[in-house]
Amino acid sequence: RFKSISGICVPEHSRTGFQSQNILYVDRDRCVVGGLGTQSSPYCEITTAVMRNTAYQRSYPIRVMPSFNSYSGNVFPPDAFSPVWIVGPDQDEQNSRHSSGLASEVVLESPVVLDGDLRRNADPPLEAILDGVHIRNDVERKDGISCTATYKRQTFRLRRSMIGPLGVVSNRQTMAAIYINGCQVEIDRSAIVNNYGNAIEMDLKSTLPIDYTVTNSI
Repeated sequence: RFKSISGICVPEHSRTGFQSQNILYVDRDRCVVGGLGTQSSPYCEITTAVMRNTAYQRSYPIRVMPSFNSYSGNVFPPDAFSPVWIVGPDQDEQNSRHSSGLASEVVLESPVVLDGDLRRNADPPLEAILDGVHIRNDVERKDGISCTATYKRQTFRLRRSMIGPLGVVSNRQTMAAIYINGCQVEIDRSAIVNNYGNAIEMDLKSTLPIDYTVTNSI
């Protein structure tokens, strides 16, 4: 069964452990210091919501509102409570905001790092979803998204998202859009655009199996 929360279809009971009794809100343009993570008092950064879930050992969906300012890409700290679901606007909301002259994207600074070795003693391994975001891949010699693990394989899912610089093609010598080493990665309805380096790069010397699936993406 599913229900709609702020225009996003959220499972009432999920096999992967997500809990939808509550939802945490992040909005850089409307937040205040000491926000509560509610619609009327949202957090300023995604990391704050992730830390809130960790503190209370919950996996509430994190609903992020579009902003003309980028959010920090440091959204998967080593102690993040798993699973983590970060979701931006749906297409209808993006179109409506764009036609009204409002910010229409949730932009994350790169690199977005999932480092399994920093949480080698955590149980279960990290399962993370980025849904409806734009990873601004424009940092010299850095990957847009890096998912690595040596001891326990992590799971990362990218949905309805884009990886690439903002605006025109960047001349910065970025590395891969997505770097995989010891992770299970699923990419769906997403796009890698104007990336200087490789689209997907895998470390074939990985000590853990690498498993990736790409569907409906460019």
